[in-house]
Amino acid sequence: MSKNRYSTFSKHNCSSLKFEGIDSPVAFIDCEELHAPVKAIFRDFRVEHVKDNLWEDSHITLRKVKEGYERSSHWLDEPVVHYDPVDSVCDLTVDLIHAFASDHPGFLCLHSAAALFKKGLFLFPSTYRAGKSTLSLHLAYNGVQLFTDDALPVTSNNNEGMATGLYPRLRLPLPETVTENFRKYIKKRIVLRNDRYCYISLDQDEQPPLGTTAPIRGIILLNLDLNSNAPNLISIGKKDAIKEVILRNFARQNKALDIVERIYMIAEDADCYKLTYANPDRAAKLLIKHFN
Repeated sequence: MSKNRYSTFSKHNCSSLKFEGIDSPVAFIDCEELHAPVKAIFRDFRVEHVKDNLWEDSHITLRKVKEGYERSSHWLDEPVVHYDPVDSVCDLTVDLIHAFASDHPGFLCLHSAAALFKKGLFLFPSTYRAGKSTLSLHLAYNGVQLFTDDALPVTSNNNEGMATGLYPRLRLPLPETVTENFRKYIKKRIVLRNDRYCYISLDQDEQPPLGTTAPIRGIILLNLDLNSNAPNLISIGKKDAIKEVILRNFARQNKALDIVERIYMIAEDADCYKLTYANPDRAAKLLIKHFN
């Protein structure tokens, strides 16, 4: 799609937000009401209003249309539309991660949760609906710092994981396996929600600021099995972990061979495990027992 698609909309209300660490501002056309919910899901992360921005040159554009909020970007083949503003904000974060990776050549970006135990930073690379966000929040609830619940940048110079400053997002409704105390904890921390998702605010002792880095000491593959009893953590071969991490990398600006070599280096310095579990609270406590 041409970046000048909206350049003739001079009569429309056009504004832009500049996100820390991302070069090009995000353009908002007739949808300034999205500024507040977008800002609400970040902590220790500068999101600034940009005056006199050439918004038609933005890499990401949101526009109010009859059907809802339309987003176009360099990483979409076609614009996407979400009727609900929270869904639109949720989906925007995907492009923001792509933009960050594009603006930081050499960084990897993994679809993975990451938590900082006393033994170091452990990754949870996984597909959608594997329970990683719910498990991540249980780790934070039990005192483990959460770098991210969904996407982890990995630095180019020393392969360290970097905290994103983006609050974790939970899918609703919460699973029946969570405790009443956990439900109360989540209810008190909600900063943005609709019927499908909610974003949860964490304090600095629960989530480090954007840019905080730590060496990667472990990789844990998740196997959410609702028929399992007690959670089970077993050591696995590095090849299995490497394969999973390669599949979860979505920073494609680097050469494929370089990506594979980097991931091999990460796995070489990491202990690799598989966690099979049904109850996220019991799983979190098992991990804390092993790695704290």
